[in-house]
Amino acid sequence: MSKVSRGMKISLIFILNPHRIFLASAVWLSYFVYWLADKFDDFAGWLENFANARFKSWPLLGERMSDELNQYYVEKSKEQSRRASEAIIPASQRSNQK
Repeated sequence: MSKVSRGMKISLIFILNPHRIFLASAVWLSYFVYWLADKFDDFAGWLENFANARFKSWPLLGERMSDELNQYYVEKSKEQSRRASEAIIPASQRSNQK
């Protein structure tokens, strides 16, 4: 009887080894995270296709959104550099002000 219970204890320790449980759960979690990322990627692709098809004329969604934003920031930086260059007084005008 003691040999059977000892063998059962050894087999239970082998089956319920915390390292094996941790590794199995880590592998399962990595599969789940990969599956979830794949589903998010599919959803993002679907959303982008839907936005491009539905809101082609509306530049706030779809591919045109980034183009519009890039154009806005380019124009904004040009305006700021133009203002900065206007604020600098040339040397010829500085001597006239004295």
